[in-house]
Amino acid sequence: MVLLLDAELLGELDKGSGTDSTEFARGYFNELLETLRLEPLMPMAVSQAVDPRAPGFTGFQCLTTSHTSFHYFAPHSQATAARVHVDLYSCRPFRLEDVVAVADKHFSMGVWAATIVLRSPLETERSTYQVVGTGSFVSRRNLLSGGGEKLDCPAANPRVRFLGDVLPEREPADVLIFPLAYDGTASYGRGTAAGPQALLQASAQVELFDIELDCMPAEGLSIHTCEVEPYRGHVADVHARAVTDVRSVLQSTAISPKPFFLGVGGEHSMTYPLLKALLEESVLPADTTVLHVDAHADLRETWEPGERLSHACVMRRVRDDLRLRTVHLGVRALSREEHNYIERHRAPVFGPSVSPSVLDEVMELLPEHVYISFDVDALDPAIMPATGTPVPGGLSWQVTLELLRVVFAGRNVVGIDIMELAPIRGMHGANLTAALLALKTIGYRFRLRKDRCELALEGEGASL
Repeated sequence: MVLLLDAELLGELDKGSGTDSTEFARGYFNELLETLRLEPLMPMAVSQAVDPRAPGFTGFQCLTTSHTSFHYFAPHSQATAARVHVDLYSCRPFRLEDVVAVADKHFSMGVWAATIVLRSPLETERSTYQVVGTGSFVSRRNLLSGGGEKLDCPAANPRVRFLGDVLPEREPADVLIFPLAYDGTASYGRGTAAGPQALLQASAQVELFDIELDCMPAEGLSIHTCEVEPYRGHVADVHARAVTDVRSVLQSTAISPKPFFLGVGGEHSMTYPLLKALLEESVLPADTTVLHVDAHADLRETWEPGERLSHACVMRRVRDDLRLRTVHLGVRALSREEHNYIERHRAPVFGPSVSPSVLDEVMELLPEHVYISFDVDALDPAIMPATGTPVPGGLSWQVTLELLRVVFAGRNVVGIDIMELAPIRGMHGANLTAALLALKTIGYRFRLRKDRCELALEGEGASL
């Protein structure tokens, strides 16, 4: 949801309130944070801000999770008014009534004029309220009749195709793309529910010609972007629905003899229902090994509050429940429990240093059929800041491509998921990076000449 709030103090605060405008703003922000369950990334800090309607206002701002900024502009003189501005983008839904209730309580301390806009990220629905406080909110009216407005949009979550409308969709499908929008068990930064849409939208801006492969990888392929609605609710219910959705797509879509499956997340827990559905529909060989590329091992048995299906437990569920072997690469953050599990079960886990010898060892562990689960936090935060739990010291772009090129050249990669993209508004580079990664994997799957790859690796191996 997107919340925009602008409020201006038209007079003085009530003298009986026992507070000045700065204390008022702090109290309002703190209660709004608590009501919407947002955590500050840093304490409220004094800042020099520029307001287009009154340049030079000095106030403070507060940044939170969910890509939120709160700004307060203190009056410089009696001729200027205090102003409050809230700009919030959150993939976790919240109620406008809660926002208005907090405003009711705090703005009743003076004479305020406020405009509150609440809309869905794709502007399919929008509610706008204008509120005026005169000791209490005696005037509050919805500017849009009926409590809200349905905008002219084909669907509540309009379908966005991978690479836009450049390529026609036909059957049988060579590539099936499953958007898996869910963000229910995030343990730190949120926002991954917006990841699939951001990746798909960014893919329309990616160049179709690949210099490395000397071709247009998607040309001649039938790439289907499946229509899957975003998921909400408890993770167990979401997983059950996701398995049903994926199986329904597989049963209703003609696919080529050797299809490629691409999951786009969404939090990493969604890898589990995707793999489960592929196994149940017998399109994923039972002897497939999952190559897990991630900053974290995701091998916990449970995660707060005792949840077995958390994103932090996804590879444990893949191993224990789906009975698939896993190989982990890029790991640089472990819990004590995971460390003990790895030693006890001799689970193959490699760090972010992908030397030629490490790559050889990884390839020896991978059988004929491989599925790749790629958490974007495996990449270094310098090139992928848009993720919930970034860890310094990650993979570079070139090392990532060289790793994928070797795996695709030497094994039958049945599918891949690219998870945990949490878009940051205004930072389009991360979305483009994820979209390009998706297109590169399609190119490696269908266009990679193994003889050229082997020659290239002999000359470039030292750079790994």
